[in-house]
Amino acid sequence: MPSEAEFGYRIEPCDEGWAWTAFDEAGEVQASGAAPTKAIAAACVIREIARSVDGSGDGGA
Repeated sequence: MPSEAEFGYRIEPCDEGWAWTAFDEAGEVQASGAAPTKAIAAACVIREIARSVDGSGDGGA
């Protein structure tokens, strides 16, 4: 079943590697951090989206 929820994210270079930020549908920051690679930063964003969709806070794990 498709979700009607919308999410946003930003990944950009920083001193620690790559900074990432995940936003909710209202544009509010839900989580942010830094990762050593762009791929890991993207995985962090995906994890936060999965947690939001699942609703349990653990990504369904």
